[in-house]
Amino acid sequence: MKTNPWFSTEPKQHPEEEPVHHDNTSCMEGDSIHKNHHRYGTDNRPLCKQCSRLDAAGR
Repeated sequence: MKTNPWFSTEPKQHPEEEPVHHDNTSCMEGDSIHKNHHRYGTDNRPLCKQCSRLDAAGR
């Protein structure tokens, strides 16, 4: 379900991956962010591809 955006402050395990924000509670990557690294907003990051697909499907 689409909701207010959030992102992780934890460094990526693969530095070549672009940091993203999330806006869908069904996103497995976004849901796995530990509460210590969870911040609200987009931080000017692009939307996660999985969130984008879920949003487009109305999930």
